[in-house]
Amino acid sequence: MFYHLIIEGIKHENDTGRAPLPRSFQLYKDSEEVGSDKLMLAEIADRLGQSVDTVFNSKLSIDYLRAIDSKSHEFLQVVDLFTSSVGRKLNVSETGSHPKDRFAAALFKEFGVSLKNGKFDSLGDCTINFSL
Repeated sequence: MFYHLIIEGIKHENDTGRAPLPRSFQLYKDSEEVGSDKLMLAEIADRLGQSVDTVFNSKLSIDYLRAIDSKSHEFLQVVDLFTSSVGRKLNVSETGSHPKDRFAAALFKEFGVSLKNGKFDSLGDCTINFSL
């Protein structure tokens, strides 16, 4: 899944002109387990290496892929808070009172997102479709 998100994200950024190729790429992910992180990053690196030529016409260089502990990286903590909060909102049928539930509810309210119809249509700069 990471690989596909990365590829589609790079394509989108290039196509919209926000981050046109040629460009170098670096990936940081929150570390989970040393062994599984190494395997996951090795697989992503291998697949990305193949895509550099076939998908991106050699206009993308892979600098590095790293798993790091988010405890010492504030931006990873923010990303984790955001994704885990939204994930709780999407995957839990009842409204909870956990801080992440309240955070997600505030985000959804601020951006006018409703789960009533089971899918998102548009969130400003991006378009996302979910089938729940």
